Amino acid sequence: MHTTTSSPRKSLSKYGSILIITAFAVIPALTVGMINYFTSLYKNYETYNRQIADEMQKLDDLTRIITESMNEMSAGAVQINNAVQEVNEITKKNKRSIESLAEEMDKFKVS
Repeated sequence: MHTTTSSPRKSLSKYGSILIITAFAVIPALTVGMINYFTSLYKNYETYNRQIADEMQKLDDLTRIITESMNEMSAGAVQINNAVQEVNEITKKNKRSIESLAEEMDKFKVS
């Protein structure tokens, strides 16, 4: 009695052939899907392009506003710094005046 057994190589070969045939069967559907996708992109190009341009304009506007605000803040910080320096100078002058006045008043003390 002779039994037929398939070798592992034949099984792999048969399985590989089935995979190749399946892949070939799927290629047209994938191709149609890609054609539809790119056709949709092409048809919507102007819309996408306009949306991108609008968003870029918004970004540009926000960047400009932020830059202007930062410049105003910087100018304000300079003004505050100048004011603090002036107050410091006035305080020093007042201190010198008070010291000078104290010296003059000491001259009028009766011992």
